[in-house]
Amino acid sequence: IALSNFDHPAAHRDFDWDLRNGRRIVETYAPLLPPEKQAVVERFLTHFAGEVEPALNGLRSTVIHGDGNDYNVLVDLEGGALRASGVIDYGDMIHSWLVGEPAVAAAYAMLNKVDPLAAAASVVHGFHQAFPLTEREIEVVYALIRLRLCMSMAMAARQIAAAPDNAYLGLSQEPVWALLQQLDEIP
Repeated sequence: IALSNFDHPAAHRDFDWDLRNGRRIVETYAPLLPPEKQAVVERFLTHFAGEVEPALNGLRSTVIHGDGNDYNVLVDLEGGALRASGVIDYGDMIHSWLVGEPAVAAAYAMLNKVDPLAAAASVVHGFHQAFPLTEREIEVVYALIRLRLCMSMAMAARQIAAAPDNAYLGLSQEPVWALLQQLDEIP
């Protein structure tokens, strides 16, 4: 809500993590992935290009934080419950699709969950309650979540190719890969 009327020239930039660049980023760096990971990503991209991309025209755009995750959200304990009180790390702010905000946050929230779809639904529901999404945004949010996960795999492949001795880069992608495999079974 706070960003809905905010704009700044610096937010209008070409940024690799912008979901609007997702297909290009994945197509560029997915070939660096091992074959079994490439196959999952390629199946998604085929579906994305044919079924989802046409629905992206005309989505609402605004400045979004673009990196809502458990390391960037501040919380307060209020009446025995946790309440989001702020965000940090504005490096990924971008003028992009509004629905990208809950899609990115949901992608993070789904990691290491027994029921990742319930985690995603909770994030999207909470966002929708505070800032209602359009029907078309709701229709594409699942695909954008999957796109963000594929982007994460592709960008990590790029980083691993540049620094093959950095074991952390591969470890940090294990939960993303596990989730993508789960989601590959869900239409």
